[in-house]
Amino acid sequence: MSDIFLSHSSKDKEIADKVCKYLEDKGLTCWIAPRDIVPGSDWAASISTAVTSSKVFLLIYSENSAASEQCSRELGLAESKKNVFVVPYKVDNTEPTGSFEYYLISAHWITANYAKKDYKLEELYNLVSGIVGRNVQNITNNTYIDNLHIHGNGSPEEIQQEIDAAVKAVTPAPEAAAASAPMAVPAASSSGVPAVKSKKPFIIGGACAAAVIIAVVAIIAVAGGKKDETTLSAAEAASSAASVASSAAESKEESSAARETVTLENTDINYNNDKYTGTYKGEVNSNKIPEGKGEFTGTMTGSDGKEWKISITGEFTGGRLNGQCTVVINKPNGVDITIECNFENGFESGKGTKKDVYSDSYPDNILKELLYEGSFVQGNCEDENAVINYTFKDSDEYKRKTRVYKGSVKNGNWNGEGTTTTYYNDESEYTEAEIYTNNWVDGVANGQGKEVDKYKNGDVKTYEGEFADGNWDGQGTCTFVYDNGAKEVYTGTYKENKYYQGEKVYYDKDGKETKRETIDRSGSAAADAKTLENIEIDYRNDKYTGTYKGEVNSNNIPEGKGEFTGTSTDNDGKEWKISITGEFTGGRLNGQCTVVVNNPKGVDVTIECNFENGFESGKGTKKTVYSESYDGDFIEYTLEGNFVQGKVNGQGKEVYKYKNGDVSTFEAEYVDNKREGQGTRTHVYADGSKYIFTGTFKDGEYLQGEKVYYDKDGKETKRETVG
Repeated sequence: MSDIFLSHSSKDKEIADKVCKYLEDKGLTCWIAPRDIVPGSDWAASISTAVTSSKVFLLIYSENSAASEQCSRELGLAESKKNVFVVPYKVDNTEPTGSFEYYLISAHWITANYAKKDYKLEELYNLVSGIVGRNVQNITNNTYIDNLHIHGNGSPEEIQQEIDAAVKAVTPAPEAAAASAPMAVPAASSSGVPAVKSKKPFIIGGACAAAVIIAVVAIIAVAGGKKDETTLSAAEAASSAASVASSAAESKEESSAARETVTLENTDINYNNDKYTGTYKGEVNSNKIPEGKGEFTGTMTGSDGKEWKISITGEFTGGRLNGQCTVVINKPNGVDITIECNFENGFESGKGTKKDVYSDSYPDNILKELLYEGSFVQGNCEDENAVINYTFKDSDEYKRKTRVYKGSVKNGNWNGEGTTTTYYNDESEYTEAEIYTNNWVDGVANGQGKEVDKYKNGDVKTYEGEFADGNWDGQGTCTFVYDNGAKEVYTGTYKENKYYQGEKVYYDKDGKETKRETIDRSGSAAADAKTLENIEIDYRNDKYTGTYKGEVNSNNIPEGKGEFTGTSTDNDGKEWKISITGEFTGGRLNGQCTVVVNNPKGVDVTIECNFENGFESGKGTKKTVYSESYDGDFIEYTLEGNFVQGKVNGQGKEVYKYKNGDVSTFEAEYVDNKREGQGTRTHVYADGSKYIFTGTFKDGEYLQGEKVYYDKDGKETKRETVG
């Protein structure tokens, strides 16, 4: 069964989808064609079943639906069902005619104007949710009587007289009224139109609210509304209403007293439309359903068969969270979530906090904690001025320590205007980085913005300009200030974080201009390519001299993509050879590069990594191959990890291959290429037997842990403690 059957012309699909999404995002369920028609099923039968089983028939009335025979048939079917409430939602200026006028003449319309973007969706939701019972306040405290969709066969005066009689029957005497909540009853207008059709709200006192509604419904039956076998006279309706008023007063008296506190086993609680089953201890209603303050602990089985745990302390209504609550969820993947917030119908709603704590076992995650502070709408983080705090694990490859985002959040992510500030740990070359933009899109910088990067050595780099998909892309200015006060200023266009077309000006520490150069990489690589002989390239602060072929700047210095082969002579007078393919800036490696170094001792080293200022920086690999003439035990060595200034820091991996056939693999934490902290070593002998060390390392050596030995069949043979 769906809450709402959504009737519309196929020509109004865009409007219908918008309405459907809005109501479903608010927690209601909709049936809409063709989405909910099972392929191969009978179309007419599906429509009939859906209309009959819905609580509300919502008609999107427009010029298109007015001309639709299908919509007319659906409306007729809905009107024939006594338990289906018809709500017409008017989206243009088309007036009802024919069967639509007949069925809807006395209906309460929600009138929108899509041409002027006046959608009235909130008003529509309030009415519909009141009907389906999702928001009792809409019915009992402040509502329009004409929302009850009266179809009167009598004259307006007759209907009004019977309503007045019913109301009078449940209205307290003047003496009693003075001591109780007032009940305002609208009078008929001078034009003869009954007050029941007025657009003014009909305010009902708390104890009499239910009685008045029952009375009006009874009058509907008398007046010839929805067809029913049983009809009541006005007197019977008034008598029934008086009885209800008495019961309502008793109910109010009961509710004002302290509710009974009980313990319920195997009860269901609804959180975010997920049902958890467990133990509730707290206040309940007469049907033993959680109502009021209480505590709950329970579990839910996910689609993957794994168990989710929840504990709740707070306020409940009808088995749902309603009011201020603290919720703790333990997810099976190793994430613990704590929410402190106001709730409505099981969803976070209003100002609150949500904290995620990630365990070490949580897969592929660099976060330790995430804390959101701001407003929630229907369970989603939605706030123009939210604050999100991130705490990173030590294993984060970018060496981030913490991050703070302040700004607009939509759908739980950075969207709109905001600023993020990142703080780095001691192993990073940075200390702090701040990015502001007026257009974050799902956490990625776009639009106009500013980035400030602060380095550990005192240098500061500032970019102001356009961003696209997180990159400097478009018009911008980059100012690089060295720790000694000298600086470089580039003004022009960027493509993917790199200079593209502009001018670079150099200044000394006193602000005096020392050099100016034009940068133009707008042409094709082939057109810009030059061959430079006897040119110097800087790799890890070692200068190699040789031949460069590729893009250059106006001073004929390698700038852009290119290839280089050259040599360098060490202190022993021996020659080292190098070949480089990649990106260059100012004669240094900058960007993704492949480097091959031939060591005069018979060692060939191949590096594939991103480079900054001539040093490996970022994720990469370094593979060393030893020739037969090399005086050592190894034939090959591979190092993988995150490089900072040419050295691996953070999580990394080493693989040693020995001449005798052994293979040793380390997976550990590294500081400047040395194993430091938690890690493992797996040493596999040539015959297939092995040992595994698990523990901590210090200066590359075992510090403390356990060694387990296995034979070639994988059977454990020995264990020993190390350290």
